[in-house]
Amino acid sequence: MCFYFKRSMFLVFTDDTILIGPDTQELDDMITLLRKTFQISDEGTLNEYLGIKIHCKGNVTFHLTQPQLIDSILNDLHLTDTCKKLDLHYLVTKIHHQDSEGASFNGHFDYCSVVGKLLYLEKSTRPELAYAVHQCA
Repeated sequence: MCFYFKRSMFLVFTDDTILIGPDTQELDDMITLLRKTFQISDEGTLNEYLGIKIHCKGNVTFHLTQPQLIDSILNDLHLTDTCKKLDLHYLVTKIHHQDSEGASFNGHFDYCSVVGKLLYLEKSTRPELAYAVHQCA
């Protein structure tokens, strides 16, 4: 859900929230109003939200990554010890290609679980994987 307060936004997902706005005073006012009704904690600058790491570059650019999810996918595929740097697009294409031939990729793995994680990764931070992941799905 998304709520607006003056020029700021209040994003809510279950019990995780983000306050975004152009003015720190406006954000402080919003926090003060929320504290009158709810028990909240201020975690400071946003670094991570729902498993997505957020790196601010300047005032207008954000770099979003999901290293834990990528590590989980590599672990599911039994590739954690064999890969230092991996091209995810190549990996997804390889999984799809191997599955369509009836063979498994580097041993046995839970195909549905891996594809589900790849779908979440693609939707959240890696849109360039969309075509290949959807072919797998």
